[in-house]
Amino acid sequence: MIRNLIRFALFLAIMPLVHAQEGLLVKTDDTSLSVKADAGRLTITSLASTEGARDWIKEAVPVSLPDHVFINNASQTLRWEFVKNTERHSMGQTIIRFTCSEPKLELFSIWQAESGPGPVEHHFEIVNRSRQVIEVPLQPSLALSLTAPTGHSLENWWVEKGGGRPSDNGTHREPIKEGYQFRGRSTPYAEAPEMIPWAALQDATGKAGVYFGIEFSGRVGIDMDATGDPLKVNVTAGLDPSQREFRSRLAEGSRFVTPTAFVGCYRGDVDDGANRLHRFVAAHLRPPVSDARYPLVVNNSWGSGMAVDEALARHMIDDSAALGV
Repeated sequence: MIRNLIRFALFLAIMPLVHAQEGLLVKTDDTSLSVKADAGRLTITSLASTEGARDWIKEAVPVSLPDHVFINNASQTLRWEFVKNTERHSMGQTIIRFTCSEPKLELFSIWQAESGPGPVEHHFEIVNRSRQVIEVPLQPSLALSLTAPTGHSLENWWVEKGGGRPSDNGTHREPIKEGYQFRGRSTPYAEAPEMIPWAALQDATGKAGVYFGIEFSGRVGIDMDATGDPLKVNVTAGLDPSQREFRSRLAEGSRFVTPTAFVGCYRGDVDDGANRLHRFVAAHLRPPVSDARYPLVVNNSWGSGMAVDEALARHMIDDSAALGV
């Protein structure tokens, strides 16, 4: 009897330790990502193609959680505690929950893995459970540190928007070496050359890659910084990182949601990764369509902004006719 009581007491003592540390696998047909929740920390421990390619994560990558908020314009440090995760298998969703006691807040790290090809999606949600107004500073949706094999050549591929004043390049293919920096921005209306909020990190030597994107039409950005040997590329995606004075005011019970960012792995070249992403967009992001001719070819006048006249319209009609539209 006493032995059984001791065993039960040990079981109760161990339970919180087991609960306080959990590893989770988020997986699509293309991409496998492992994330670990431990006390007040969240780390990404693995990112790889499901087709057997190497792991892009050499060392566990800490996921940046909000470390402060503002109350009455004064900064207050946050201390998060991991509570639990919830897996909704029918929805392909994993929710990792943290709480802060002072001020009283909830933080949700939400990972989405849809069926079929495509990336893993992620966003944060912060809920104000305190009885006061708080202000949330800028919080990235996704941050990763990726390591390339020694001696491999890496490239950053990104595409300009058609709006604003695009350059003659259109599709950019930039070699990544030590000291490389990239600051890609996308806004609702481009006044200067801007990126579509998507970029691909291509391993030209290993014939594989990783792509990133943001599902939001507001002010967003993708930053890259390369250091070290072997080369490590730090990638941040979310709301425009240059908006350092950003704050979002939350009343009691209000919720702040970051834009959804995604990361996907592929084998082959950039076109192979883009084709898998197109299938994901058609199946899960784009509204359903019944037109068998879809996707249609559209000649968009926004390349000239508001300067549309009869001469431009006729020129566009001639271009469209030449394409068979």
